[in-house]
Amino acid sequence: MTTATNNAVNKLQTSVHGRTINFERTFNAPRELVFQAWTESKHLRHWWGPNDWSLPISEMDFRPGGSWRYCMKGPDGTESWGHTYYREISVPDRISLVDTFVDADDKQLQGMPTLITTVEFIDLGGKTKVKSIVETATEAETQQLLGFGMEQGMAESNDRLDAYLASLQEGSSANKTTLTTPSDREITMTRVMNAPRELVFTAHTDPKLFSQWWGLRNNTTIIDKMDVRPGGLWRVVQRDKEGNENAFRGEYRQIVYPERLVQTFEWEGLPGHIVIDDMRLDDLGGGRTRLTTTSTFASKEDRDGMLSSGMESGANESWDQLEELLAKQMA
Repeated sequence: MTTATNNAVNKLQTSVHGRTINFERTFNAPRELVFQAWTESKHLRHWWGPNDWSLPISEMDFRPGGSWRYCMKGPDGTESWGHTYYREISVPDRISLVDTFVDADDKQLQGMPTLITTVEFIDLGGKTKVKSIVETATEAETQQLLGFGMEQGMAESNDRLDAYLASLQEGSSANKTTLTTPSDREITMTRVMNAPRELVFTAHTDPKLFSQWWGLRNNTTIIDKMDVRPGGLWRVVQRDKEGNENAFRGEYRQIVYPERLVQTFEWEGLPGHIVIDDMRLDDLGGGRTRLTTTSTFASKEDRDGMLSSGMESGANESWDQLEELLAKQMA
């Protein structure tokens, strides 16, 4: 049996033969970049999973004999866990692995198949064909996967990868943010904004502007309190489409207009785990500003927990919206 998600050249092609499902797609990106997008958590967070799904947990040990444990979260909060075991790796042209479906305790789900998957990356001279060959133990298991919507999920995930690869090559927002860990308790994120630093600073301290860019794109940001002065308090609520709310709060520690803002950050869902955020704005001239935020955590465990929660992708999403807002303000 042969099916095709879309007949267009740059869409996912799917064919089914007994116990095997073949997926194939060509991307307008060099093989080395596509391979990295498949094998590094910082890239996978941007595209792995169907539309509107996120990857809050991604624990990867990319080597033969290593594994990748991850959790995808749907827009309604549904979690889907997986554990992949790497068998063979040939950089940058081939990966052989075993895929399992597990629960949050890493126990394999009863009734779900174990998959033997081979991913090939074929160099087409600046483009890359990716061929994924998924093998099951029985034809019934193959039909089980298709019945679960695997084909559509793979197609949507590949669409997200295509858009992400394009953004990386165009130097768009997804590629502008750099994240480093200067110490066991710190995370530093940096991005250059095409706006004067006075405007960037104001966007962080004016509640009318702040509510338009801070947080996830599909959520509503509600400013409960924003007393911008040393010792002043702030509180922000994020509400998703289903009405679920997450609240965040803190205290302003130091304010130096227009170059520095130091404040605490605390998620009310996990009280007592307080982060100190130190934002610095450097004037690069020509209406450009380097935004650098260093977050200091109470412990290494707190820092690692924030990293695994999807901090980088969340910050990128917020800063994408900040750039859009800044552009409108200067128009």
